[in-house]
Amino acid sequence: MPITVNRLNTPAKTELDRRLAADLQERLPPRLFDAHAHLWRQADFEQPAAGIWAGSGDEATPAVWREHLAPQVGAARLAGALFIPVPYPRPKRIAAVNAWVLASAAACPGSRALALVAPEMPPDELNPLLASPVLAGFKPYHTFSPVQPTFQAPLQTFLPEWAWALAHERRLVITLHLVRDQALADPENQREIRACCERYPRARLILAHAARGFHAPNTVRGLAALRGLGNVWFDTSGICERDAFEAILREFGPRRLMWGTDYPVSQIRGRCVTVGDGFAWLEADSVNWEKTGPQGRPTLVGLESLRALLAAADAFGLDEADLQDLFAGNAERLLGLAAEEDSRTEAADPPADSLLAGVKHVRLFVLTGQSNSLGTTADPAEPEPAPPTDPRDVDIPFFWRNRSTRAGDGPAMLFGDSGGKILPLQAQQGEGANPLFWGPEIGFGRRLAATGETGFLIVKASRGGGGNRFWLKGSADDHMYRHVVETVRQAVSALPEGVSFEIAALLYVQGESDSADEASASGERLRLLAENLRQDLPQAANMRVLVGGIAAPGASRDIVRGQQANLPARDGRFRYIDSLDLRPLLYDQLHFNKTAKLELGRRLADAWLADRALE
Repeated sequence: MPITVNRLNTPAKTELDRRLAADLQERLPPRLFDAHAHLWRQADFEQPAAGIWAGSGDEATPAVWREHLAPQVGAARLAGALFIPVPYPRPKRIAAVNAWVLASAAACPGSRALALVAPEMPPDELNPLLASPVLAGFKPYHTFSPVQPTFQAPLQTFLPEWAWALAHERRLVITLHLVRDQALADPENQREIRACCERYPRARLILAHAARGFHAPNTVRGLAALRGLGNVWFDTSGICERDAFEAILREFGPRRLMWGTDYPVSQIRGRCVTVGDGFAWLEADSVNWEKTGPQGRPTLVGLESLRALLAAADAFGLDEADLQDLFAGNAERLLGLAAEEDSRTEAADPPADSLLAGVKHVRLFVLTGQSNSLGTTADPAEPEPAPPTDPRDVDIPFFWRNRSTRAGDGPAMLFGDSGGKILPLQAQQGEGANPLFWGPEIGFGRRLAATGETGFLIVKASRGGGGNRFWLKGSADDHMYRHVVETVRQAVSALPEGVSFEIAALLYVQGESDSADEASASGERLRLLAENLRQDLPQAANMRVLVGGIAAPGASRDIVRGQQANLPARDGRFRYIDSLDLRPLLYDQLHFNKTAKLELGRRLADAWLADRALE
């Protein structure tokens, strides 16, 4: 595609540029980190470079970036950058472009780089880059979408799911340039961003250009759809109006916004403005500056963007420390260039040491099963998906690794976890129609805490859907058995040093999706699950099994209920907790509503407490 943007301006040379740069530099903090700067080579363009991409010689390297930005912000302040490939290479050149940009960033201390990703790329093409300490994440771009015109492309057509999964696995960032007319206000964009951020909570999403806020009302209107997401950031690159910045500061605070230049866009002489239902670039070839009046002299986009950001900071009363965060600290912490140690960040989750302070021995309760163990939140009669609040939750230790609720995906993907940490009891990341997931663990933990129980840890390893074969060790697909074992291993590893433990009980809520054959074997398979876990889990020889009975109607489900209810007669370490009286609380004849989930959790806790009383 032809690139027809205005010619690159090299270092500021008009009197207006110099005067404005001097005024703005008086307000800047001592360190600047550019969270959005492009590097490129002319030879990599699919078509001959033009406009801003043609004004830097054969290569735009970090040295060229520094030379061109220095007159705007001061060379001594530039501590580093997140360097991004230009998204216009020949498709066969993407691997070479990525390698060159990473090598260039490695030669610029205090910097990081992104790698281009495209739908047709095999994921293993990135393998040579993953070991590089300079790689910070990925850069998808709409120009790689097969949808035409690409400016209307749905997000999933140019940002492959494997990139989300890899970013989650390795805690990498994804810098995303939104498209479609409404950008962040587009409902499809909102749904896809929220679903992916919740499915892959350790992926860090940077919404470039203030969520493509060139038309500021799109960002202002769209931000509420991202409310509550803890893995979304924004860069300021190329935005020349303060409205979008103010909306981000209002919704997310000063720790999620990062200064970026979009170099070389920062060198355009002009600015971008909101117009009608879109935006317009006021440049040398689009405006008759002689008719704008005697004061109509344009300056550089980089300076216009700086002025807008500082005006937004003033409007919010940000102090010097906040400005240092906006201009460097936020990006450096996000990219691992600085420690996350600032006490002014959002309230951090307490470490395991404080949740288990003074505890010498911990009892683990392991919850597993399908959707009523996972705990769906798609009841249309309950628009608020979160559980009712309880002050005890902050003191109840919880560790989780949940798997997808979608059917037909074989070994369901891991989509939500506690990041390998023991955290306070809480709802977990949702997926699809479920904004959150939470199940009987909430009622269970609260009941134990209410009776004065301490020194326990709830470990959750659940999934949505799926028959009991997934928990049958040695079956053709025993991924849930292996998942439970691995989740417990990680939870034990997260315990504070010197704390001993035992696996006290398995909490099992499963059976609604069992086939006829699975239902007929459900009792024996649950007995084998307990036997195998007692052997394969550490300190589990005396593990009890608390079976949360299913309530959904159906002939196969009746068989499951009967077989599970008969287990205590065969093995005194089993307890069956009936839930048939909760059937009226199934919001879709299958899934428990909030009241039922809390009640089932309380009944499981009561069963444990009753057994304890008999010891």
